[in-house]
Amino acid sequence: MKTEMVTAYKTKGQTVFGKMTYIYSGDDYRANNKPLNKTFLDGWFQVDGDLESLVQVLKVKVNERYELINKDLYNEKIPLVIDDSTKEKFKSLLDSELYKWVFDTEEKFVDIPFEVIEVDTEQRFDIKTAKEFSLRPCQWNERKQHYIIQLLEHNPVDMCLIPRPLLDLTRPCKLAGENLYNVLTDMVAVKLPKNCRIVNNNAVFEVKDMTKSNRLIYWKNYFDDKNQTFGNRAMFGNSYDDLMGRLNAFVNYVIQKLSDYDARAIEIAIDEMAQGKDFREVKE
Repeated sequence: MKTEMVTAYKTKGQTVFGKMTYIYSGDDYRANNKPLNKTFLDGWFQVDGDLESLVQVLKVKVNERYELINKDLYNEKIPLVIDDSTKEKFKSLLDSELYKWVFDTEEKFVDIPFEVIEVDTEQRFDIKTAKEFSLRPCQWNERKQHYIIQLLEHNPVDMCLIPRPLLDLTRPCKLAGENLYNVLTDMVAVKLPKNCRIVNNNAVFEVKDMTKSNRLIYWKNYFDDKNQTFGNRAMFGNSYDDLMGRLNAFVNYVIQKLSDYDARAIEIAIDEMAQGKDFREVKE
């Protein structure tokens, strides 16, 4: 049995905890002496108020013994019950099919260690807040107009307490790493200036003016620790609509600079975006 530390987040009169990856079907766990209460986030649970106790309930075998199957055979040489104190004396009978092995069970409680972190879910979901949570992995979906909402990342407290799509439409979120790279490059591709073409879009996003063979923009998306050019970027919003506003503003700025043949301005904008800078209006 594993006993890893469980992380719990306390907020709004409730406490959520997980992810308890070692829970298997049929296991019995109790929080505050009650069965676990599931949340909207798979593998996470909640209690009202504080989390005071978290235990696994084990069924332990006790009073193991062998009982005579056919009670009519009972006599002084064939006892009704053979237990630890008599099994040596009646060892030959145990090898027969006259007896069956039975036992009783009782509950044993094993404490599971946990730590509680108090969080303010009304706080803006900025870079500092994001680092406090383990965010769910996002799976890349088909490239279509409304796929962005499938890639949003939220803190686990909101994911536990708020159902989708209400979660995506109302709560702070972020778009980061490969997902942010793919979304931005898709959005840029739709709005390319006249005569510009995407030359390569496989971990490298390169735009050229085909009439001048002039490279206007060149983004790389690396995933190793040494060469993270775009993989460590993230854009934050207080809701899906807020995030879309930031994404659109950033893309509009990039398109303007593509039209101005100002690749350096785009590089600076990417760096500023990584620092949390807003792009609500096209900069002059």
